[in-house]
Amino acid sequence: MKRFIVGAAIAAVVVLGAGCASKPMLVSTQEANAEFGRKPEELLAQIEKIHKGMPEVDVYRALGFKDRQPNLVFLDTTGVQQATCGNCRFEPKGLAELKEHEDTLARRTGRRFVITLIDKYVYIKGTSVVEQKKGTDMGIVMVFEDKRLILMRPDGNPHLDTSESTTLFGLLYDALVKKGLATLILFR
Repeated sequence: MKRFIVGAAIAAVVVLGAGCASKPMLVSTQEANAEFGRKPEELLAQIEKIHKGMPEVDVYRALGFKDRQPNLVFLDTTGVQQATCGNCRFEPKGLAELKEHEDTLARRTGRRFVITLIDKYVYIKGTSVVEQKKGTDMGIVMVFEDKRLILMRPDGNPHLDTSESTTLFGLLYDALVKKGLATLILFR
């Protein structure tokens, strides 16, 4: 009986994977500020019109943000520093230089606007299950000093199109062997 179950599972994998291909099936959609992700080219064009020195309120208005825009995340001090100079290390030469740097950081605020509109599809191709993600997965990083823009840059991928495949045998292995079900069946 136990050999029959393992044999039936392997036979099902072979039959399913015997050169057949299925049509991609939408299994989920991730959304955060999806209205901005539907036309990323328009958003990127709007970003090009924004310039350094603009007041924070005007930047938000130019982007089309609402008063309480969802997914507009505050950056902490480390995030602000990384946005403005990457992974640079600040090594002050004295206490006065350290105080000046701290004062500059205190006047700065950073925001990251999250834009996600990703459709996840699954289909069978040969002996593999393919997971494909298409859409927009990006953000806009903004740093303001004294409520005026000093930095704005998009990050992420406005045209996401990735796929990962796993063999049906790999899925069977994960389901049976890694979870311990097959060892019970095979060794009894």
